[in-house]
Amino acid sequence: MSAAWRSLAPVADLPVAVVHADESCLGNGREGSNPGGAGALIEVRSGGQIARRDLYISAPATTNNRMALAGAIAVFALLSRKGKRLRVVYVSDSEYLVKGMREWVPAWERRGWRRQRRRDLEPRAVADAGSRLRLSPGLDVGPRPRRQSQE
Repeated sequence: MSAAWRSLAPVADLPVAVVHADESCLGNGREGSNPGGAGALIEVRSGGQIARRDLYISAPATTNNRMALAGAIAVFALLSRKGKRLRVVYVSDSEYLVKGMREWVPAWERRGWRRQRRRDLEPRAVADAGSRLRLSPGLDVGPRPRRQSQE
């Protein structure tokens, strides 16, 4: 058995947390105050029981992408408060968040936290938080189909 498989074996035995997240911003991309929020339903299964918890955050002036990142960081901060290890499945319709965790963060790490044109990432604190989240053992970030607009 390879070292990579040995490191994953303990993850399969961990309790599973499934996070269904959604985020939005009114007036995304427009000038002025654009309030936004993020919410998540967190379900943790352990020992045949399922515990559910809601989480929500808001900001008076933000963007959809900022709320997606802030929501993910808030969820993982909540899940890590008790110091227990969990296997996490994070489901979001934020293409920014899903692509960021699956594609962009690994590429930035390989390039020493620089963009393709060798410029430093801004803000670095967000990149560091993304790296910690992505590197959590057992983390799977997946897309959810977008809702149809109800205009």
